[in-house]
Amino acid sequence: MITGHDTVLFVPGPVAERVRAFAAGLAARWPDLRVAVEEVAADGTELGVGPFRPLRDADPLPESAGNVLFARDEAMIAAWDEDGYAPGPDGEGPLMVMYQPCPAPSLRVTALDDPYARGFRFVPHDAVLVGAGLTLVTLVAPDGPFGAALLDELTARLARSS
Repeated sequence: MITGHDTVLFVPGPVAERVRAFAAGLAARWPDLRVAVEEVAADGTELGVGPFRPLRDADPLPESAGNVLFARDEAMIAAWDEDGYAPGPDGEGPLMVMYQPCPAPSLRVTALDDPYARGFRFVPHDAVLVGAGLTLVTLVAPDGPFGAALLDELTARLARSS
């Protein structure tokens, strides 16, 4: 079952080290955190998900492109196929972080927030995002407060230089 909410972030440079830092923060919340890693080839081919392991024993994260699956414990892994990314009774659920170099030379986007952060009145407008040197990072997480908190934490980790 596929459920959950996808959010795409555009991040300068490689992100594997920052995703590792995000995983370490998640392990503080979930002491029994289990992680599975999938390398992604340059052409986008997914090369197969490895086994779920405790974070300390997890496969190394691919430097350029990969998918990283996170579950609180073995019970969450067991429920994943049936429940997907739907939050459990405690509001939490599994998540995945996917990352790869941005293949698009440029993207037309709509700026909903002032990119200059001047604090003046702002009207959304079209913009062009140049993809060179950017990494696409997608968070797939449960809808709701838990997913929003994960997005905030991942965004904060990605905003730091590696």
